[in-house]
Amino acid sequence: MTVPAAFGCTALPIHRQPGYALGDGRFAVVVEPPLGRVSQAQRRGLADIARRYAFGGLVEQGIGRLEIRGVDPELVPLVVDEVHTAGLPVVGDRS
Repeated sequence: MTVPAAFGCTALPIHRQPGYALGDGRFAVVVEPPLGRVSQAQRRGLADIARRYAFGGLVEQGIGRLEIRGVDPELVPLVVDEVHTAGLPVVGDRS
């Protein structure tokens, strides 16, 4: 299942696996930096976003992506906007 396209991105999976994120029905916002590179300022920005809006924290996937886990569905558009403000794209962004 994915978030409706009205959120501006389409590849935000709902977590249904126990232990993967706290609580059923929360989302992960997957950040896909260009060439897998994230500056210190961008990383601090993502950590701040994760502290404010996510219950699962910020996780490196090891394939050049970062995941903000455990975001409540109603906060997804706000988190996506803040990630864009930090200068980073999310998986599913439209070009």
